[in-house]
Amino acid sequence: MLKEPKVAKATASRRISFDSGLLTAGLRYHLREQFGIEQVSSPRLSEAFENLSHSGLHAVIRRSTWEALTDSQRLVWLMEVAGAEFKTNPESTAIVQKVLGVE
Repeated sequence: MLKEPKVAKATASRRISFDSGLLTAGLRYHLREQFGIEQVSSPRLSEAFENLSHSGLHAVIRRSTWEALTDSQRLVWLMEVAGAEFKTNPESTAIVQKVLGVE
């Protein structure tokens, strides 16, 4: 079972900083929690998450903004930052459409 990722490092406690590994963990967690995704390990999705986790991508958000977001909004934010698009199928599997803006 996927656990909620630890909230990223606090920068001056007013911002939350996500490195590429935390972005990946957040996407996995929210796909599971929001859509009941049972599997996020199809070969293409695994490769996409692997690429994302080693991309060096970094994002910062105000702590107050993050705290005000619903879980669904957090997933949308994470997907936008990662340039990610996913779809789901009836078997509760996430299928990657795009990550880092690459199809």
